Amino acid sequence: MNRQLNRASTLLLMFLGVMPQVYLVADTLRCDADMFLALWMALLCICVWVAASFRRGLWVGMPLAALTLYVIYRVYDANPSAQLVDLFDRITGIYYENLYASGATYAFSDAVPSHALVLLFLAFLLAAYLASALTTRSGRIPLALLGTLPIPFACLSVNGNPSPFVALAFLLFLALLLVSGNVYSESGGSGTAVFTALLPLVLLLCTLLLVYDPANYRFDEEDAARSRRLDFLSSLLSDWAADKAQDLEAYLPESLTQPLSEPSAPVEQRAPLSGWGELGQELDMSQPFDSSALGDAVFSAKADAADLLYLRMYAYGSYSGTGWSLSPERPPSSSLAFTGSALALSADSQLHRLEIRGAEALPYAFVPYYAARDVQPDAYVLSGGEPSYGYDYYSAAGDFSALQVPESFAQRELDYRDYAHRVYTQLPETTAEILRRICAENGFSADDGDVIRIVAAYVQQAVAYDIHAEPYDSDDYAVYFLTEAERGYCVHFATAAAALYRALGIPARVTVGYLLDALPGVYVELTGADAHAWVEVYRDGLGWIPVEVTGRSGPEDNAIEPPAGDEEPGEPTPAPASSAQDTQLPVGPIASTPSPAPESSTAQPESPQSGGGARRVLLTALLILVILSAPPLWALLARRLLQERLQQADLRKAAVAVYQASLYLERYGAEMPEAVAVCAEKASFSEHEISPEEIQSGLVLLEAQLHELYPRLKPWQKLWIRYGRGYR
Repeated sequence: MNRQLNRASTLLLMFLGVMPQVYLVADTLRCDADMFLALWMALLCICVWVAASFRRGLWVGMPLAALTLYVIYRVYDANPSAQLVDLFDRITGIYYENLYASGATYAFSDAVPSHALVLLFLAFLLAAYLASALTTRSGRIPLALLGTLPIPFACLSVNGNPSPFVALAFLLFLALLLVSGNVYSESGGSGTAVFTALLPLVLLLCTLLLVYDPANYRFDEEDAARSRRLDFLSSLLSDWAADKAQDLEAYLPESLTQPLSEPSAPVEQRAPLSGWGELGQELDMSQPFDSSALGDAVFSAKADAADLLYLRMYAYGSYSGTGWSLSPERPPSSSLAFTGSALALSADSQLHRLEIRGAEALPYAFVPYYAARDVQPDAYVLSGGEPSYGYDYYSAAGDFSALQVPESFAQRELDYRDYAHRVYTQLPETTAEILRRICAENGFSADDGDVIRIVAAYVQQAVAYDIHAEPYDSDDYAVYFLTEAERGYCVHFATAAAALYRALGIPARVTVGYLLDALPGVYVELTGADAHAWVEVYRDGLGWIPVEVTGRSGPEDNAIEPPAGDEEPGEPTPAPASSAQDTQLPVGPIASTPSPAPESSTAQPESPQSGGGARRVLLTALLILVILSAPPLWALLARRLLQERLQQADLRKAAVAVYQASLYLERYGAEMPEAVAVCAEKASFSEHEISPEEIQSGLVLLEAQLHELYPRLKPWQKLWIRYGRGYR
């Protein structure tokens, strides 16, 4: 009975040790995983458990684990090298955001939709290690902790608010591990102790979860003081480490502390230029329009379908009267994936691909609407220093009124909604009073389901469009545009519309980027003349929706010469408006049908891409997995082989195997028991039968020999004896 309980407790501890760690890693690194992840992890744990718990189980469990991994690979049909590269990118980003440059934002590449394959490989490695540690005859507690504490501690250092169920499962693992004891024996009582303690421990943890519900936790002054003390300790450790690094230089040769040559000046990444200045950081409307940068090439883009794409670059949230800047308050989470995830569930949407190719790296990335981005803050996406990248995005055809974010984003959307209504409705008090009066005079009401379209149409027809409009003689451009101005271009239109929406209590922000008239499968060059500004409004339950409000929309906004036609120069041609619910544009803003891209945009043939880099990454990833999995698997194999030799059915061969094992320990200074040598001689040179009692006595003496020798070994010898040779 004890043997079955011990084996069952080992499987339970593997479940509780592996699954919380994998989910904690996924949550900390913001990895995407599906609902079947737990089932696959459980199956892998069972396969490894069979290999570690049963005689000759290694020859059954490991092939089953390999088969399971192969089935997982075929089921997900994904590129493991891409997932591994993206995972390392996320580790780099988390390190950058939390340890290297606290408060900064890293642009995650988000190159893959799911990380299930890499997470399951990690689960397999953890399961193999835990199986080896939990079945060792001594030291199982420190060995198990050595393989399970580093990952949670590393994750909790940057993710201080894990899922309560993940935290409780891991706490249960630690408690049951300590209860089970430091020695494992198939006939011992560790399993009985585990299952005896299981029920009261579960009841205790559930009670703690009910009493101290993390969802109801409130951060008070005492918590703030505790956090400041921890920050102080952290700063002391950082200063100590920096001092140690400086002290180390004093002991190094001068040739190693001096640079071999003068370092080259760092390459400064400048944001692209438009007629109203450098895009990003600050949007200053008080400067004159500069047409000198309109002909400069910025980047090329290729889509797999003919679409008119608005490529957002920077969204501004703080209005100063003469310009815009980034909102000073950091959002609780990213909202960029909200609308894309809602469209992913719609039968009317289609998945497309956009590729960006630049001559040089720019600080900000150009992102199509409804792409599955999940970075924070969501006002912009950093390029990560890459001149070329790509996105998958969803088309927006169909009825928006039925769209809602999926359940997995519901709580995040509620938190972000509160943030958006608090931050993106702020205006200077004088501006708000005047704009509310304008709204009242024109009958604008936030309760009107068509108010977004109505306000957009009102702003489009408010003044004449003129690319050469001079800066306004005012410290409030939104008010001046709607009351006194006669001319303006896209930034002025967007400013007035965003301010009107905010005056009505509708969250809105001004967004700048580029307008791409995509040709299927062909790279199209975009220049400064394609830069554009529009408005984003926040729709509760769905996310940010782009709105076109410029009188003459699209790239003509920056055209140096007005288009030929019957209209007078500078006179706007209002575009037909449509609501956010009824828009027919694939991915573009609502309330407008933009004009085609300028004729200056040139198509470039696509160059063939080599697959050699991907293969090298895949081979490197496989090599890393083999290296990481080799130590625990080797230890498990060595231990199993040694046990099979010592406990084989042929008692003569078993006696010789015990002698050989004792002889190996003698090399390190242990004294061979005389009874072991006598039994081996008897088995080799006489006809006498060897009894099971003699073999069992030899095993006891061998174990005593190991325990007497082990404290005198050097650390590397201990590791080799235990893990390289399988002694325990």
